[in-house]
Amino acid sequence: MPFKKGESGNNAKKFKIGETGNPNGRPVKVFTQLSKEWRERGIERATSHAIAEAFEYLLALPLSEVKEIAGRADDEANDMPMAVRLAAKELLGRRALEVLKEMLDRSHGKPRQAVEHSGRDGAEIQVKKTVVIELTPDDGSD
Repeated sequence: MPFKKGESGNNAKKFKIGETGNPNGRPVKVFTQLSKEWRERGIERATSHAIAEAFEYLLALPLSEVKEIAGRADDEANDMPMAVRLAAKELLGRRALEVLKEMLDRSHGKPRQAVEHSGRDGAEIQVKKTVVIELTPDDGSD
């Protein structure tokens, strides 16, 4: 049976003007709520620029301060951001040079690499020239 104009196909309650079926509204998304709480606490976002800047400062610190930042995993008094603590810890470990290279690449970008272009067996690259000549129709009016 077809629907009559102004009627729905179910027996759902119709809401009066100004009344809602969801009085609490849409639930807040988890990460939106976390972000709001962290902003209220004064925690900054770890943007790529902020991380690069932190790495640059970390690389300029004396060894004693890097050791202090790295601290111990269970050190509650160390309130440095986790990324800085991990970077400091890795700088003191076996992979120090690898970590240093990664930190420099992140903060300053990878160095440019020269690429040599050559032809077969190191010979000069052969370039073929193409010339396009546009001909205009001769209308005989010389």
